[in-house]
Amino acid sequence: MITTLVCDDHRMVCDAIGKTLGLDSEISPVLTYDGRSCIEVARKRKPDVAVIDLKLGDESGLDVIRKIRSTSPSTKAILLTAFGSDASYVRAYELGAAAYLDKVGTSVDLVRTVKDVGRGLRFIDAGDVHEAQQRLDDHGYGVLATLDETDRKILTLVARGSTNAEISEQVFLSLQTVRNRLSNLLAKFGKRNRTELAIFVTPMLEQLL
Repeated sequence: MITTLVCDDHRMVCDAIGKTLGLDSEISPVLTYDGRSCIEVARKRKPDVAVIDLKLGDESGLDVIRKIRSTSPSTKAILLTAFGSDASYVRAYELGAAAYLDKVGTSVDLVRTVKDVGRGLRFIDAGDVHEAQQRLDDHGYGVLATLDETDRKILTLVARGSTNAEISEQVFLSLQTVRNRLSNLLAKFGKRNRTELAIFVTPMLEQLL
């Protein structure tokens, strides 16, 4: 029997997934509706497979997978999403996830994947990951990875249209320090002004949310 932990913050979706999986005699589903309870159940029960939604309200399914695998390394993770991106695909691979499934797939696909993953198969291809990483690098993700938390927050605020004064208040730095950091960010991303920078980084930041 493949004990399968399911986490989706939409209860109807989670219940439907659980019902679908439960129809197969080889799968025993366990349902959770938020990241915290999912992590706790994984810690206690050490499920064979965990099917985790990418977006769990304000939580990231990727963070949930990371925490599950730190307390239950034998649990094999499947990331389920309707918002697939190169960034989340690469990160899922880095975290050791076994599969990355789009919600537009069928219930048959999900059941088959859970059973195959439970038997030790992995469906995130290293070649596809390399191509996804190359696309990310081409669009500035390599630069983003080198930034500290403060610069990332400044970028996010720039993308939201915040003024330097507003950014200064949010990141607890002087106005001049914010100007200096913003100047450095413009240089790193090769942009002439904050408008160009905002347009360039907005889709990048959206993928990482």
